Order: sequence, then structure tokens, then C-alpha cells
Amino acid sequence: MESIIHEELHKNRGLGATLKVAYSVYLTHFQRIFKHIWKEALVFSLLAPFMYVLNMSAWQVAGGFSWWSIPFILLTIVAEIMLWVRIAQLINDESWKWNLKRVLKLFIWIFVLSFVVGIIIGLVWLGAFFAFDPRQKGAPVDAQLTMEQISLASLKIIAVVGLVSLVLTLLLLPYIYVFTKYVADAKSTFKNLVVKGFRVGMRRWGYIFATMLLLTLIITLISVVVCLPMIVIVMASVLSLNGVAMGDPSGLPSSFPWLVYAVFAATYFVLTFVIVYVVFVCYYMYGTIETREEERKAAHEISKVKLTEGEL
Repeated sequence: MESIIHEELHKNRGLGATLKVAYSVYLTHFQRIFKHIWKEALVFSLLAPFMYVLNMSAWQVAGGFSWWSIPFILLTIVAEIMLWVRIAQLINDESWKWNLKRVLKLFIWIFVLSFVVGIIIGLVWLGAFFAFDPRQKGAPVDAQLTMEQISLASLKIIAVVGLVSLVLTLLLLPYIYVFTKYVADAKSTFKNLVVKGFRVGMRRWGYIFATMLLLTLIITLISVVVCLPMIVIVMASVLSLNGVAMGDPSGLPSSFPWLVYAVFAATYFVLTFVIVYVVFVCYYMYGTIETREEERKAAHEISKVKLTEGEL
């Protein structure tokens, strides 16, 4: 498939211009985008809600996790990969097979990266728990004082873990550029990007941070509106489950799980196209970074020539 957003990629854009050009291209080519990914988006949106609905039914019936959801989890992962392959084709001219290989490598790398980050956060939580929890130092006799100390210790643990998570998130921002370049540039190799690309991303960290911050605010506002029916129905199911756990009968109709499924599926389908806009923003952000790097190298070469001429 021929990509749809090659026009003026390598251009030095500011924060607002990056978001604007991504929106303009997204709006101009929305019909083509819809035709290109709607099948994969539909399959993903139909599979993903089963995990929640099955587990909700399991808690209502047996009060536990539904092992039947595992096949649906695996199928959902496959459907998500297929969806990302189709989205990747929107920003490059490569074949489906080529994009599949790249997306699979990215999924593996993201899984490994998430696993490492999870271990770090887990170790931080464990260290904070032993450092702040009063029960590790011998609980006082007064039960009221014990509860107060435990509450204060919990706040300290949450603060430490939250701060470390925030720092790790900020440090990993350059990988947004790395991942985008790996999909958009057929000549790029992931081995070089992990180090070299990360260094480039760190040099442009401020631009990436500002773009992602503004984009997050925009997407959050859109997602709140799109996800409002899902939020309402989840709150209803949670309140019902809490009531059942306390011995009260469930006031929800027997068809409620199917209503949950329909709302989730519709929400996921719409959010899929919101994600496409995020990808477009990352793509044009990558183009700006590449342009700025080329300008930096050109300026460096000019300064070297001037220095050489001055010495002569």
C-alpha cells in the first residue's frame, strides 16, 4: 500500500504546527484511513471486551478469575498486532509482511522494556515498604497510633513509587522517536536505534515532552467524551459486584453482560481511530527531529570549514 502522509515530512515544525499538520492530514484522508483499517479495528474491538465480560461473569458466579478468558486474551493480542501492522502501512510504502516483522519486533522490545521497568518499580516498592512500614520496625502498642502510622507509611510508599515511575516515564520518552523512526524509515535498524536513536531523542527531549504533553491533554479530553458510556456502565457493574460480595442480590438484568460487551466494543472501535491521529503526530514529530538533526549537522560542518579557513 502507498502511504498517505509523505508530504512535507522533513520540515522544521514547532509544537503547534506538528499537531496541526497531523490533524489536517488525518481529516483530509479520513475516508481512506477508515477503509484501510476498519476490518482490523472491528475484529480487535469485538475480541477485546470478552476479557472484561467473562471475568465479570466469573466474579458474579464463582467469585474468581475466568480461565476461559485466556484464549480471548491471546486472540486479542494477535488482532492488536494485525491492527498495528495496518496502521504502520499508513506511514510507509512497505509491504504487509515487512510491517509485520517490524511490529512484532517492536512488541517484543516493548514487552521486555515494560518487564524491566516493572521489576525496577517492584524493587522500589519493596524497598519503600521495608523503609517506611512501621510493622517492619515493631508496631506500637496503641492500635489507633498503629493505623495512623500505617496510613502515613502508605502515602510515603505511594509517593516514592509514583516519583520513580514518573522519572522512568520521562527518561523513556525518546523511545517514541526511536519506535516511530523504526517503522517509518525502512533503512533504519533497531540495533543502531537503541543507542544512536535514543541519543538523538535525548537531544530533542524538550520538544518530545512538550508535544506529548499537549497531545495527552487533547486525547484525554476526547477519550473522556468517547469513554463516558463505558465509564458509567463499569461503575454500575462495580457497585453491583460490591453488593453481591456483601450478600445483597444483584440488581442488574441477566442481559447486562451483553450490554457491557456492546458498549466496550463500540468504544474500542472509535478509540482505534483516535490512536491513528496519535501515530500521525508521532510521525511528524519524527520528521521535525530528523530535520533539526540535519540542520545541526550542516551547521557543524559549516563551523568546521570556517575554523579550517581561519587557521589557513
